[in-house]
Amino acid sequence: MVTNTADFLHERRKMSLKKLADTSFSDRLKSERLRKGIKTMPELAELSGIPYDSLKKYESPRYRRIPEKDNLLILAKTLNVSPLYLLGETPYRSTWEEYDSLHEEDLKRIRIETRFIEYAESLGCDFTNFDQEDFSLFQTTVNKCILETYKGVQGRKENNE
Repeated sequence: MVTNTADFLHERRKMSLKKLADTSFSDRLKSERLRKGIKTMPELAELSGIPYDSLKKYESPRYRRIPEKDNLLILAKTLNVSPLYLLGETPYRSTWEEYDSLHEEDLKRIRIETRFIEYAESLGCDFTNFDQEDFSLFQTTVNKCILETYKGVQGRKENNE
């Protein structure tokens, strides 16, 4: 059951990844090269600066070679797509494409959660080792504290009047 934005995005991504399972890196690379109007691998080699022999191994289903991080980032930038898209970890060519597919209510929740995370990190919180349950518990606790503080301030204002 989807209860929050993170769960929603996770479920949506799982469904989309099932569709991607049959598509290899070489298929996506070739597809994006052609979509971008780059007709040949030598042309892509010239545009990206990656040697033709390497590109041939990346795009050939026979080799099934995945580029190292540096070449992956160069290819993604040259083709104007996300590296995660080329790797098949997301169905969206860019992060913004994923966000564009969300409903306004989901975007509002994402904005609120993003502001919350940015504020908490500005106070020194480190979420790198948090899983979804840890983060939800932390967020709920902080929200309760904020609400109690707000009620306390409102009560003092009323007593002063």
